[in-house]
Amino acid sequence: MNAIILAAGEGRRLMPLTEKTPKALISVRGIPLLKNHIDKLLNAGFKQIGVTCCTHAKQIESFVKQNYSDNAIVISRESELLGTGGGIKQAMSLMEGSDFLIINADVFSDIDYSGLRKNISPKVLAVQQENGDFGIIDNKVNIDENPNYTFTGISVINKALVDAVHQTKFDYWKDLLKPLAQKGNLNAEIISSNWYDVGTVKVLEKLNYE
Repeated sequence: MNAIILAAGEGRRLMPLTEKTPKALISVRGIPLLKNHIDKLLNAGFKQIGVTCCTHAKQIESFVKQNYSDNAIVISRESELLGTGGGIKQAMSLMEGSDFLIINADVFSDIDYSGLRKNISPKVLAVQQENGDFGIIDNKVNIDENPNYTFTGISVINKALVDAVHQTKFDYWKDLLKPLAQKGNLNAEIISSNWYDVGTVKVLEKLNYE
């Protein structure tokens, strides 16, 4: 299994910090989010890691080249934003393998990625949280159930499922994962690890000053 880190977004919720800096290079506890993910993935034994980029793409490309000398990191540069699903699709076309661990760049957790290498597609990792994204019944995402679980932005997906979406630009959740869930075909794993969506300045400050 290989991995893809989604780092193409504009990071609007983190403005003004992301006005000149990509959200993936925002630091949590002194370490850029992107470096935290890449280092954890390499230590977990992932051989090939894709990084999508578009907004401030040159900074991400330069950061990767300066910090990682081998060919384990594949940069997938989008000439225009393709959406999370489109970005995954393009990155997969540049990489080997059929099953991929997908990680949003702007999440921070103590999840051990080595334990995810044998997960079966399609699966999302979720945390229990009121007013979340969906319910879970019998380890399956249920859209109609009380939304007591939140998608962590970490999932496992097979390339064939992504390729089955014929659009070039599409949203990973709305156009692929949610339809799978509506058919009862999206697996869910509830995690108890510390997890944060570093999508706002408030969360970032909490992590950096707690």
